[in-house]
This record gives sequence, C-alpha cells and structure tokens, in this order.
Amino acid sequence: MSKSNPTDAVRAAVGPLFAYSHFLYGFDKPKLIALFSEPVGTGYVDFLQTLGIDSIWWENGACAGQALPS
Repeated sequence: MSKSNPTDAVRAAVGPLFAYSHFLYGFDKPKLIALFSEPVGTGYVDFLQTLGIDSIWWENGACAGQALPS
C-alpha cells in the first residue's frame, strides 16, 4: 500500500480476492483476508467487513486487524 492512500489499497485488494475466490475455489469459498502494510482506517475496515473480508495490517511493529465474528 502506498502511504496515505488507503482507497487505492482497498480497491486493489477487493477485486483480486473475489476473482481468486470465484475462479480457484468455486462453491467451496475460502475465508477472505486483505493484508495491508499499514492501517486503512475504520471506514475501510467496516466496508471490507460488509463484503465478508477480514483485514490485517502492520502497525507499530506488530500485526493488527479486524476479524469477522465466527
């Protein structure tokens, strides 16, 4: 992700995740997780959750993120 452009990073993640899920897994859908090099903000985390995508990012030297309820 380029610094301070979470919009591009989220857009770049969503399309491939759905395409890979559809073409590689068919009806046996995997859990979708978007990985980012820095936080994308709560608005985008919420947006990704509405699409069924978990998000993980690197922050302060550790992994952070938001997982969907099981």
